[in-house]
Amino acid sequence: MPARYRAMIGDDGRFHAPAFDVAGYAEAIDRCRSRYPQLRIMFEAELGEPHWHPTQVRSLLDGYPFDRIIGSLHSLVEGSAFLVVDRAFGIHDADHVVRLPERGAAHGRVDGCL
Repeated sequence: MPARYRAMIGDDGRFHAPAFDVAGYAEAIDRCRSRYPQLRIMFEAELGEPHWHPTQVRSLLDGYPFDRIIGSLHSLVEGSAFLVVDRAFGIHDADHVVRLPERGAAHGRVDGCL
């Protein structure tokens, strides 16, 4: 593993990625748009598991004019249990799984930013 990545592994053994430099990303998009006006360059982001980080997600979305946001869910709340989505499809009908986020929001268990 390259040294720059080894340095991001904490005492807990987990990888701690550096914070996303959204201001730098926005500046790079603006530079590219100025340099290549004939291209449609969109300002986009993917938010993995946004329901676990509602405050940071809201701050990001309120602070920058994204053209598109893609969200991804890998785990959901059902009652008092957490379900990994691929396992949820093994025990529930697809219709039930895809409606879990809205069921959670109706019961105050999932932030409304989804």
